Amino acid sequence: MSAVQHESDAANSYDAIPYESNPFPFTTPEYLASIAGLFGLEGVDPARCRVLELGCASGGNLLPLAANFPDSHFVGIDASSAQVADGAAAIAGYGLTNIELVCADILTWRHDGEPFDYIICHGVYSWVPDAVQTRILELCRELTHARSICYVSYNTYPGWHLRGSVREMMHYHARGFTDDRERISQSRALLKFLVEAAPDDGAYGQLLREELSVLKDRDDSYLFHEHLEVNNTPLYFYQFAERMSAARLRYLGEASLNAMLPHGFSPTVRETLARIAPDLIRHEQYLDFLRNRTFRRTLMCHEETPLERDIVAASVADYRVSAILRADPPEEGAEQDGPTFTHASGARITVQEPLERGVLEVLAREMPAAVPVATLVAEAAAAIGLAEDDPFVAHKVGSVVLECAANGIAELYRHPDRFTLEIAARPCVAPFARWQLANRGWATNQRHVRVEPPPLERALALLCDGTRERAELEATLGAKVVSGELLMYLDGERLQDPVKVAELMPRGVERALRSLAAHMLLVA
Repeated sequence: MSAVQHESDAANSYDAIPYESNPFPFTTPEYLASIAGLFGLEGVDPARCRVLELGCASGGNLLPLAANFPDSHFVGIDASSAQVADGAAAIAGYGLTNIELVCADILTWRHDGEPFDYIICHGVYSWVPDAVQTRILELCRELTHARSICYVSYNTYPGWHLRGSVREMMHYHARGFTDDRERISQSRALLKFLVEAAPDDGAYGQLLREELSVLKDRDDSYLFHEHLEVNNTPLYFYQFAERMSAARLRYLGEASLNAMLPHGFSPTVRETLARIAPDLIRHEQYLDFLRNRTFRRTLMCHEETPLERDIVAASVADYRVSAILRADPPEEGAEQDGPTFTHASGARITVQEPLERGVLEVLAREMPAAVPVATLVAEAAAAIGLAEDDPFVAHKVGSVVLECAANGIAELYRHPDRFTLEIAARPCVAPFARWQLANRGWATNQRHVRVEPPPLERALALLCDGTRERAELEATLGAKVVSGELLMYLDGERLQDPVKVAELMPRGVERALRSLAAHMLLVA
């Protein structure tokens, strides 16, 4: 998202090269309330809340939320008049009435209305001057109440020490060019040249290759605003914590639970960490040292808000769990310690205990749906022949869920899914997602993730407004294929024959509907 600065040239840089405005799943009120609930903070109901985003760009993060939560109110602030105007046009185009985007400077903007339940500031803090950074945290205190949750992301040391050297080299090289697009092109060329020239077996070459891998698939706006802007000032977590305290804010946690827990380290490392970092802030800082962390998504609340720091199995009893897993078939002739599952990240999980296997089997079967922990308890108990009200089962399932969340295998939610995996007689894609597909070519799904369906699925999604039955969908898409409006191929050859298209369309529509459901675009 675009950084909001006091200087006019900062806003102009985002007018000239707008930052692509996307949804960020870690910033939704639903998700923030779920994480906060683990620590005993009961956030305001996301269906009826007030949300402020500092640095909203053109509203790519806020607009889908406003569409999904019509009884909530959303305000976005950004210094780029071009991006705010683009967002305002989208608001008017779709007809949203519960959101406003304001072109303003964070330092001078004032709000005299009701306090906000959630404040989001993603991709802004590290890219603005000190005075604006101070004001961001002041607003997080001034415009909130005891149950509010604030989210601020920022670049961190020690990881950014290495990335910073690449940024400085790009700055040095790009200062010889005045056109911003040329500066971007030359920065990419410089990095490519450095990678090709660096030794293959050294830490320096590895650093350059990692940075090239990060940037090669990112658009020009990311490279420009991440590496070529005047301001990009990372800091250590303990320094951010000091600033939180000065603003009378309290560290709540990170937007991702696995970022807070020392998973992946040996017992010896964990014991040493507990000894040298007995308090929370020091513990988090040493985790950054161990992981060479480059980026944080920190949650905050009022300093006087009571929190519960001990997360135990019972803490997730009323939660729902989602994990993108598949059960692996047994490998013929291979010795295995137990059944294995593969996560979307590529991580493989081997389980030995029947109860653990039962939990993962349910999650894999129901993915991407968020399964209530109570359902996991009941099915796991049945799988091992115990009563579902057996305290052992509830404790063990809760422990497995927490371990999965700590290792980034599962996400925890407190609210029911807003999508359906069932294919209705008259399928319906979420209305705002349809509008985005028609006007942007991509959509925000019901987990607030950007998805870009291929042509057939996109064309089908635009037709799925809940009024058309399967036969009409097949006929309409078939006509588009025959006319050439929609291109389909079979064995490398374009399909045009009406008979062949009619024969293949039912199967194609079925697959496409299943894919739309798996991408969490269908609603009941």
